[in-house]
Amino acid sequence: MVSLLKNNFNFSQKLILLLLFLGSMNVGDLYSYFIFFAFIIYVIANHNSIKLDGLFFVLLLVSACYLIFYPLARYNLTTIIRQFTFPVCYLMGSNYIKHNDKTITRQRNELIQTYTVFVTMAMGAYIHFLLNMFNNVDSTSRNNVDIWTGGIISATGQACMAVMATGVFAALLFSERKPLIKVLALIGMITVFAYNLVLAGRTLIILMILLLAVAYVYSAKKAQIQRLGKVLIIPIIIGIIIYFIYSLNVFGVRDWIMDSNFYYRFNRMSFVDDARMNTRVIYISQMLRYPFGGGQMRREIGGYAHELYLDAYNDVGMIGYLLLIGFVVSSAVRVLKLVFKTNYDNDFKLLVLCVYIATIVEFHLEPIIQGVPWLFCAFCLFSGLIGSIDFDSRNAQNNVEEV
Repeated sequence: MVSLLKNNFNFSQKLILLLLFLGSMNVGDLYSYFIFFAFIIYVIANHNSIKLDGLFFVLLLVSACYLIFYPLARYNLTTIIRQFTFPVCYLMGSNYIKHNDKTITRQRNELIQTYTVFVTMAMGAYIHFLLNMFNNVDSTSRNNVDIWTGGIISATGQACMAVMATGVFAALLFSERKPLIKVLALIGMITVFAYNLVLAGRTLIILMILLLAVAYVYSAKKAQIQRLGKVLIIPIIIGIIIYFIYSLNVFGVRDWIMDSNFYYRFNRMSFVDDARMNTRVIYISQMLRYPFGGGQMRREIGGYAHELYLDAYNDVGMIGYLLLIGFVVSSAVRVLKLVFKTNYDNDFKLLVLCVYIATIVEFHLEPIIQGVPWLFCAFCLFSGLIGSIDFDSRNAQNNVEEV
């Protein structure tokens, strides 16, 4: 990893990557400070070569909508500046890659730098998740103490910290990487599952199943004939092992699960029960009453819609709502183009696909901008990175094996 950074990243890129890593960890609940420190370094290092595109201006308009329509965004100078973290992250992402004149070197750098940023941001949030797990492993409550602030964070808010990492782990498990990397990814999945027994949420369980299925299908479809048998046998073996570990209560795993917050919660309610759907229906029914947002819907309804878009509508109204949807859809289209219309390295494409699916699914489950804005910052950064890749060189095969 040290040689990777030394050979493929200049000094300013390394420093920006470190600050973004700390921002994704949300150290001290200061994610926005790390982002703007990174941005200052970025401007100093790239002041002669900054490129802007349409999606940057879309996010800039979203920031403007918050300042115009949402009074709390204008509470003080800090909250005003914080509204611009999204376009700032996108701008850094879209200009982060240093292109080389040589086509093969350029393509290799694109993949290695993009891959590294994706993994770094995911692991930053995952480390925060792990620290909270160690701090609350014996808790009988779903909503637990945050390691940085000492305050209580909701179970769903803590689950968000593992969303990007779950995408990375799923992609690595079905990649062509070395066995050690796959073992580490499996351990990562197990730790996410373990703390989720304390958090007692459905999101991470559903995401694991979905992402493992996506990674499996994608890998099986892309596998050459000689690898197909190996791809097919892996989930069967893992499934058999899990079945026997649970059935035989190896290491007390079954007792541990049955004594968990997760088991107690869903032993009393259906796994598919979700009162939030009713709240979303009420939000939708009230949209025309509050076309300019302002936070009135949330006050009247008495809770979040638990969705990026509707909760943003409450803040910024119809204009900001449509801008956000447009940004996410445009970003998703870019990823689909990368995954299905280029011949870039399959491991790279699978990781991007899994992280994007995990993040976009989470957008439909939580009040992202109000609850976990650092996650949307990461998404903006990723979208900028993908937008900066040279798709015109789509016929080149690239390798990220050394990442």
